[in-house]
Amino acid sequence: MSEVSTETTEATADIGLLFEDFLAAVHQLENALTGTRLIFADGDLSVGDWVVLRNIPAYEDVRIGLLARRTGLSRQRLNKLLEGLAESGLVQIRQESGDKRVRLVKITAAGSRELAAISKAMRGIAAKTVGNTKPEMLQRLAAVAKRIVNTMAPRPLKSADEEPAAGDEESPPQD
Repeated sequence: MSEVSTETTEATADIGLLFEDFLAAVHQLENALTGTRLIFADGDLSVGDWVVLRNIPAYEDVRIGLLARRTGLSRQRLNKLLEGLAESGLVQIRQESGDKRVRLVKITAAGSRELAAISKAMRGIAAKTVGNTKPEMLQRLAAVAKRIVNTMAPRPLKSADEEPAAGDEESPPQD
């Protein structure tokens, strides 16, 4: 019985199957990080909590609407995560003094410490697993993942340093 090659070339690649392989690998990666508790073992943070924390600028308030756009999360899901983070003392949520409809979130010192610990663990895993990978390759993978999310999500992801464009101000809370 002859073996079938699992390698594909550009000419024979089925983009749909490759896309499914990519998504399955991303899912397996998340399960490896959370299932074995490699990164989130010291606390009760989820990957979603981590995504929220890493999108809050250090020592600055951020509007919840902008944070929702940065993370790609619905406001309902973001508010649920923020409630848990606030109960754990990792973020503070308050209303903006000039506009009571706008809620602001700020990472606390405890949240910054938790985020730093996770980042340190991530760097350790990165050194063991992708240490020999060219940074450009990881940047391309991240760009592809963001492009997929932006295509599928109701609102595009924005980088942490990107501010809303004119006319993209936060709408009233939907709580």
